[in-house]
Amino acid sequence: MLRPWLFVGFSGHRKLDDPALIARAVREALQKLAGRTQAPLAAVSSCAAGADTIFAEAVAEADLPWTLLLPFPIEVFQKDFDDDPAAWERVEALRPRAVRTVVEPPTQERSDAYLECGVRTVDECDVLLTVWNGEAAAGRGGTGDVVAYARTQGKTVWWIHSETGALVEERSENIPEPVSPPKQGISAALAAVTPARLAGTPAPSAPAQQPRPETDGYALLEASYRRHNDAAKALRPRAMNLNLSLVYLHQISAAITLTTLTWYDQAWLQGPSGWVKLGLLFLAFVLPWFFVRAHTEWIHHRLRAELCRSALTIWRLPNPDEILPALRQPVEERAQRSVLLLRMLTRVTPLTIDEARTHFTAERIDRQLAYFEKQAATARTQRRWLILVGQLCTAGALLIGFAPMFGVLTEAMGTYRPWMNVGRVLPLVTTALLATVAARDLTRRAARYGELAAFLQRARIQLAIARTWPRLTRVVIDVERTLLLEIWEWYSLARFAPGR
Repeated sequence: MLRPWLFVGFSGHRKLDDPALIARAVREALQKLAGRTQAPLAAVSSCAAGADTIFAEAVAEADLPWTLLLPFPIEVFQKDFDDDPAAWERVEALRPRAVRTVVEPPTQERSDAYLECGVRTVDECDVLLTVWNGEAAAGRGGTGDVVAYARTQGKTVWWIHSETGALVEERSENIPEPVSPPKQGISAALAAVTPARLAGTPAPSAPAQQPRPETDGYALLEASYRRHNDAAKALRPRAMNLNLSLVYLHQISAAITLTTLTWYDQAWLQGPSGWVKLGLLFLAFVLPWFFVRAHTEWIHHRLRAELCRSALTIWRLPNPDEILPALRQPVEERAQRSVLLLRMLTRVTPLTIDEARTHFTAERIDRQLAYFEKQAATARTQRRWLILVGQLCTAGALLIGFAPMFGVLTEAMGTYRPWMNVGRVLPLVTTALLATVAARDLTRRAARYGELAAFLQRARIQLAIARTWPRLTRVVIDVERTLLLEIWEWYSLARFAPGR
């Protein structure tokens, strides 16, 4: 199964008094970080002269996958090395190792470009490692600015003092997948940082930066999808029925109280009916403690399964570094970055444009279209019948309420108490039915799924006439973004459960 990488970003000073000291400190920091997490490490940085180059060389030595961020196109970036050709030779030796290279959009001010590159580094990482003197940036876009931004984002920051080499840790408690108990020494930690940890397999004999075979990356992602999808299906019944169970338990306990007071008297509530009522209320009290974990795991597995399914659909399209970042959602960002990295590490034979059109139409649009049309029809039917029965219950309660007022039902009749009890209980039934409509989100689903089906119908037509890659890519991004936004909206609504 896919295990998300822990992304380590980097920023550092260009001018260093003791480069050898900093090189040792950077290697030790990476080793220490590897010993703090069970996740495999991946690197994100630029490759300016000085500390950036030292970090990139340490990453190469540890055989980590590396995303290279550039503030300018390479021909412009190279001008920063005009006074130091030897430093540029080191950068040129490192560049081919980058799994992915991202160039910032052009700006008028060079300092703005460096700032944007530093901000992107923070956005793309889980832990920021820096070589810093602890002071404010000398110019816009310096390491001080990058550290300040990382702090505002709540990121884990490890900074190596640029003069002493001492390591200072900030927010280390936020490191994902912490190791407990600690690993057995630095040598084991360094061995653990190779990308082979991703799949839980022994390290391959080929260099880690070599592309994976197509079947390996796809199979790994497909296994992740199946695991999350199966887990979500298994957890769904318990998680989905939690809110309804609480409503029904409270309504039944209220019905018992009303029935007892109608047929008997207060003393009966101290007997069997009272114990049954208390038992139902106690069950309603403790139920969230048992099912809230299932609810949480269900929504996370469902979300991860949909992210994997989306990536599988576009796996063989030729421009994943354009499509996948455009689909980034504000949840599970680490997993989404990891999917992109896995795709960039995988050797893939791209589809032709005709194959891509046919594949995406059949595997994504047609399947989702059938799903949303069916779900919209089901939601409309369920909502209609539940509301109809609820209205009938309300009408029945009204008729029973009017009956004594017009002499149709009197206390002298033997059926008086049963009918009055029914009249008191019917509003509880109506409340339960309306709660079912709300808990199952039937109103929104009926409308929203109908809108999504109409959107997919239009997208199908747009895809059919796409004859260029830019056009096809735009349609794919629109479809995937809309489907993932629906998942994000569902996640936002579903993640809150009673007892949380």
